[in-house]
Amino acid sequence: MVLSRKQPASERQFHTGGVEIGQKRLTQDRRAAYHRADFAGGGGGGLVAIVERHLAVSGLRFAVKLLPPREAGTEQRTEKKEEWHRQALWVVQRCPLFQSRALIGSVRCFLEVSRRDTRMKRNPRVGHWILFVFQYAVMSRLVIHPLHAEEDRFDWSGAKELSPGVRYVHFETELPRKMVTNCLQIDSQAPGIKFLSTPRRKGWELGKSETNRQTVRNFIRSSRNTRCKLVAAVNGDAFSPWPAPYQNEDPTDLSGLAITNGEIVSKSTGTPSLLVMKRGTLTFATMSPDDDLSEIETAISGFGWCLVDGQAPASGDERHPRTGFGLSQDARYLFLLTIDGRQPNSIGATTHDLGQLLKMFGAHVGINMDGGGSTTMAWWNQDAAEADKCQLLNIPVGAGRVPTLAQTVAPLVATERANGNNFGIYYLAP
Repeated sequence: MVLSRKQPASERQFHTGGVEIGQKRLTQDRRAAYHRADFAGGGGGGLVAIVERHLAVSGLRFAVKLLPPREAGTEQRTEKKEEWHRQALWVVQRCPLFQSRALIGSVRCFLEVSRRDTRMKRNPRVGHWILFVFQYAVMSRLVIHPLHAEEDRFDWSGAKELSPGVRYVHFETELPRKMVTNCLQIDSQAPGIKFLSTPRRKGWELGKSETNRQTVRNFIRSSRNTRCKLVAAVNGDAFSPWPAPYQNEDPTDLSGLAITNGEIVSKSTGTPSLLVMKRGTLTFATMSPDDDLSEIETAISGFGWCLVDGQAPASGDERHPRTGFGLSQDARYLFLLTIDGRQPNSIGATTHDLGQLLKMFGAHVGINMDGGGSTTMAWWNQDAAEADKCQLLNIPVGAGRVPTLAQTVAPLVATERANGNNFGIYYLAP
């Protein structure tokens, strides 16, 4: 991050968290990413958004002004300075004053600037900046945050539309940890929206050999020869036997309720399921083996609840790639979310993190689906120049291995796992 003092103020820009912020304006197509990605979901609407945005941008600009011209030796970092940076960031993440995501982003920018400037401790403006930080911390805690609590929802208006009724967003955060997230919002009331999961295999045996494993992209590719031409898809149920060769598309047994085109593929094991009813409505429920399933068109299941009545239950600290399904309170919008993990740019997430992100995107209830190396999201890009228009939206680690130090230096190569059950969306013109 280098900012020349000779550069006109109207043209100054700096880069933080993958979002370019200009001195006078934010580019229209990155505005949603600025509010939600860089500040991990902050923003809201109305007066709260205006105040928080103004304070955050002002603080970030001030932090940039503290950066002197780059000189020889300014990239040298002492062990003491690195330790201070880690401690300061730890405080920012945990101090109850720092509840505003915009403040966290602003402080992070300041910390990054301070790491680059070995003379920062001699800069008299540092004291003014620290005073600004804590004034804003108190204000955000006492004024902004209480007002903002019920407004912390993602604004989908600027998201990319993959097809009628299907929107997509990608963003990256560094707090509370590095996470790369992809999310689909599906409007179940949009005319022509349909859902499909992996069907029975030939020679189907309940509880023994129920489906043929497929990668998410092969699931989409195979649909293109049918009337159910999938627009996008993600992985779904867990399956057995496992471990097994990750890429082999072998017969497998599913671990929860699965129904495709009204036909039972696998019986319920008491885990929560997404149910697409024949009348077109969506619901999340836990079904028993004796329940009437005659009104269900499609069903797919996960491990357990990660969001219940708008609250994400506490979970362990295990961080892995995650796949989550969420449903809005009015049951209109379905959210399919993936969080990359086991890679340098995305460490992974807990199930609590998964629930919190689903809530931010607009879900009221959520299910933790099969994750780890199974976590995959892909879509059919009709405008792609390549012959194969089926493209990954995340970076799956289907091989399941944690990258070695040597592998973290080079770009991570995606490996796709063949999953027992996948779930996709397709569109039929009314």
